[in-house]
Amino acid sequence: MKKSVLKRIKGDSWAEITGAVISEYSNEDIVGETLTDALSYIYKKYKVRIFEVDAGTGIISIDDGKPGPITKPKQYSLYDD
Repeated sequence: MKKSVLKRIKGDSWAEITGAVISEYSNEDIVGETLTDALSYIYKKYKVRIFEVDAGTGIISIDDGKPGPITKPKQYSLYDD
């Protein structure tokens, strides 16, 4: 399942997405000073090698390998049962 893990906060610094407002991130939240550092952090923590970088929003996402929620297909009746 796709999971957003890092957010670009200032310049090329990256912080883990915690639900905090971007302006609330501090220097202690920075996990990478460059994109390369950020991708290395993700690899070491999540052991994944495929990343999706959305340059427009500044978010790095991964596929965490966990299946998404299973939804039951909607069923229709021809006879309005």
